[in-house]
Amino acid sequence: MRRSHAIPACTLVIAGCLLARAPGQAQTLPQQPPAPGAQQPAAGQAPANGTPQPQPAQAQPAQPAQAVDPAQPAGPAQPAPQAQPIEPQPSVAPAAEAAPQPAPLQHTVDDDEARRIAAERWRARADLARARSARAAAQRRAERDPGPRVYGDAGAALAVGVSLDTPWYTDSGFDVFRDEDMTTRLGLWAAHDLVSLQPDLIMAVEVGWGREHERESSLRGGALRSELETHAFFAGAQVRWVPMGMLQPYARVAGGAALVDMELRSASPAQRFEDDAVSPFGSLGLGLLLRTPTRLFENRRGRYASLSFGLMLEGGYTLAAPVEMKLDGRGPGERDIALTEADLGELERSGPYARLSWVARF
Repeated sequence: MRRSHAIPACTLVIAGCLLARAPGQAQTLPQQPPAPGAQQPAAGQAPANGTPQPQPAQAQPAQPAQAVDPAQPAGPAQPAPQAQPIEPQPSVAPAAEAAPQPAPLQHTVDDDEARRIAAERWRARADLARARSARAAAQRRAERDPGPRVYGDAGAALAVGVSLDTPWYTDSGFDVFRDEDMTTRLGLWAAHDLVSLQPDLIMAVEVGWGREHERESSLRGGALRSELETHAFFAGAQVRWVPMGMLQPYARVAGGAALVDMELRSASPAQRFEDDAVSPFGSLGLGLLLRTPTRLFENRRGRYASLSFGLMLEGGYTLAAPVEMKLDGRGPGERDIALTEADLGELERSGPYARLSWVARF
């Protein structure tokens, strides 16, 4: 072996130490030019003199070289480790990189449009404030100075009233039910002015209802008890003369029918006699209406101009059909047949009457 062409063993030892200190870095040893006439070793084989040649730098970090003992004979060179291929990692999209959501549609306006909208809003608020202020000022002025008086319609066409009639029954048959000839009838009625015959003469129509009830419990020393109940339904007309608002004379005519229920009871033996009948009637009377002054309740705006209250005083005569008092007798049970019949004759219902009514017109 010639020394001039051999790489000293100490040089290889120093190179291995340097690679051991920096294992992650690949070191490239300077290559000596081959001697003239020397044979180039093939790839993967050691040179003829047994000295290994440095391998070219690979993609992976170089492995540290092993020290060669010069005392041992040089053997065949070991093949250099092959670089392992790097397996590609599967690409996984991070969770944060989700599909983007579409942004909500927004209408954007420029600065000029925004200023115009703000100005319109301000003008609307100002107009509303001015309108409220003007209305409040008008109300205050109306309270201080209501202005000229306004007159409403003082014509009162509708009237409602409560009547208390006192008819006189002069027939002796009425003594079975009441020991006095005069009784009372409480009723309700309503009237409406129909037409003006003259400027001061008014014709009105009316309808009404009245009820009478008499009871006598002292017949024959309390052995007999009697009861008479009458419901009268009527319709009529009145002609009213109006020389002045507070004083109005009138004439009234009415006609209708009365439903009469009669009953007679005996204590011993227990027996009841009863009957019912219909009595048509007609009446004619004259009266006077006293009422409150016209427009007494009217306010400055003309309301309640037609409201008035009054009192009607009337007297007249009633002509009614007589009622046959043939009472059917019955026993104490509801299903008992008629035991006998009490014939008390006729009950005359004609006679004079007086009438007092409280009326409201509006």
